[in-house]
Amino acid sequence: MLNKEIPFIRILVPYVAGITAGLWFQPDYTFFILVAAPIIIALLSSLFLKSLFSNTLFGLFFAMAMFLCGLWLYSEEKKGITPLENEESVFTGIIDEYPIEKANTYQLIIKLKYLQKNGEAVAVRGSVSVYNDKDWLTKGLVPGDILTFRLTPEEITNRGNPREFDYKFFMENKGIGYMGFTDSTDILEVAAPKRRSLAHKALIVRDKLMRMYSTRGVDQERMAIIGALTLGEKGLLDRDQKDIFSKAGIMHVMSVSGLHAGIVSMVVMGLLFFLDGRLRWIKVVAAIISLWVFAFVTGLEPTVLRASLMFSFLHMGQLLKRPVNNINSVLASAFILMVMRPSVLFAPGFQLSYLAVLYIIGFNKPFSGILRVKKGITNYIWQSVLITVLAQAGTFALTVTLFNRFPTWFILSNVIILPVATLALISGLALLLTFPVVFVSKFIALALNQLVWLTEYLTETAANLPLSTIENVGMTTAECITLIIAITLVTTYFANMKKISPLLPLSAILLFSTTVTFTRAKTSGESNFIVYNTIGYSTVGVQSGKNLFIVSDSTGSITEVDRHKSVLRLNESRFALTQSPYLLKAGNKVVLITPILTNSLVRETAPDIIVLKNRYPTIETGIKPEKRLEALIISNESNLSYYRRQQLSVFPADTVHWIKNNGAFILGL
Repeated sequence: MLNKEIPFIRILVPYVAGITAGLWFQPDYTFFILVAAPIIIALLSSLFLKSLFSNTLFGLFFAMAMFLCGLWLYSEEKKGITPLENEESVFTGIIDEYPIEKANTYQLIIKLKYLQKNGEAVAVRGSVSVYNDKDWLTKGLVPGDILTFRLTPEEITNRGNPREFDYKFFMENKGIGYMGFTDSTDILEVAAPKRRSLAHKALIVRDKLMRMYSTRGVDQERMAIIGALTLGEKGLLDRDQKDIFSKAGIMHVMSVSGLHAGIVSMVVMGLLFFLDGRLRWIKVVAAIISLWVFAFVTGLEPTVLRASLMFSFLHMGQLLKRPVNNINSVLASAFILMVMRPSVLFAPGFQLSYLAVLYIIGFNKPFSGILRVKKGITNYIWQSVLITVLAQAGTFALTVTLFNRFPTWFILSNVIILPVATLALISGLALLLTFPVVFVSKFIALALNQLVWLTEYLTETAANLPLSTIENVGMTTAECITLIIAITLVTTYFANMKKISPLLPLSAILLFSTTVTFTRAKTSGESNFIVYNTIGYSTVGVQSGKNLFIVSDSTGSITEVDRHKSVLRLNESRFALTQSPYLLKAGNKVVLITPILTNSLVRETAPDIIVLKNRYPTIETGIKPEKRLEALIISNESNLSYYRRQQLSVFPADTVHWIKNNGAFILGL
């Protein structure tokens, strides 16, 4: 029954399974030829058999074919980053985005085309993240410009801290495998292309629209929020602004998505109200065209592409005068995006967006009848509360896993702030549409300034309410997946109590509980010595089961430690690293944490492990410990000369570990 109502489930499930399998298994072409050929033959043969058994065979071979498609496309995408040597080279590439201003540099995302090697241009693939000194040339670069530059590429790596966000994987899925630093002398040539890609043209149009806001008198201090709210330009938002919207539970309004696409559709359909009957098709086509124009001017972001695809399917169903299953339309849009770029499946924004939309579409109708309210403000409040709760239910597990926090006032925030933000969005779009009529667009700009100010004020107020967020909560990937399954089945049961056995949700809850119990049991048996990769100061930890003992120079919150303890639900005890040198007992090992390394100190303390701290540690020459050390660890904050590095590289220790280069140090006890 479910396959008939939502046929894309049959396509999407094996296809997603194939993409996921690509995380561990990326076969060569020989494998695909040997495996795909018999599957395709069997698939075609099953079409000629007229029996129930043949239908089952067809379904089985079709699922296998979709699995292989997902595996092959993802494997091909993973090959899209050419391995580069860590040596200065000359590259030619295309500026993929506008320069992003940082504190001391401009960040450039450059899609590589050629590498100059032995006087020849060698084709390369993938993108690099380049940080260039601030200068007028870099600031003036436009998406699509062709750049020839010198760079020593450094592979993007994780910092190695326990349970940290996989930044390397995140960047690889965006096609970026390397980064580097340049200055104005490294920019050798800038040229305009003969033709810019559609995506680059979209970004240029979006930038021009942003300037239109400034021209009509929109306050510069409001531009970051207006850009994100109306055009999906999140590059101007600073960390504090993002944090405030996240704490208030309305970060979704800063991402152009279903809300924005829905408003565009509603406005266009409303303006063309007179086109009904036989001319209704004109109104529907106009709505679809408007959606894609909006997607273009917002930079063709994945979130707005998903929303535009979904609403387009819904509108096309109206054109064909056929009932369209909304969930099937959502899954169809997801499938198209994953065919275009399979790795989008692992993008946090993609996952959060689809979970929220699927829960709203799937459960809004069954639960909306719980309260019978008349039309008007009461009905609006009830619908807003219901949609907000459903969206949060769908994204709860993933939000906690990704961000280690949960906004507690999300219902209040969405009911009060969302209408104001929606009015700001409509005003922003109206300003762009009326831009040629100066007195009208200037009047709208005044209203827009006030609406954005009110949105920001209400958001900041909500974020500062007592217990606005539950911080330092987290879970493992396995716990996240099983909790999503449990929440989905429990919600489905209460939405259709007469059709679903209670054993399903109860089994899912049991599975989640078992996963949590297994994680706790595993954690209870762990003992680790950890030197965290914290920037600017030293942090050393000893995990003994559920207890985490931290010694650090920092007296404030340590993000790396907070994530570790929140995911595994550890009990932290903090001690200040004020005493130098500092002796620490980790299991049966003696750890010396010191900014000064002398022969007498090493002989006196007889450590098994030494952690060398401070920016410029003092190191005596000719140190000869009485016993060979297990490890010498140089903290991230240490900035040693070439001579000192050479001196320590031959230190009498089994391991010489540089935190800055090798990541966090973790030793099982």
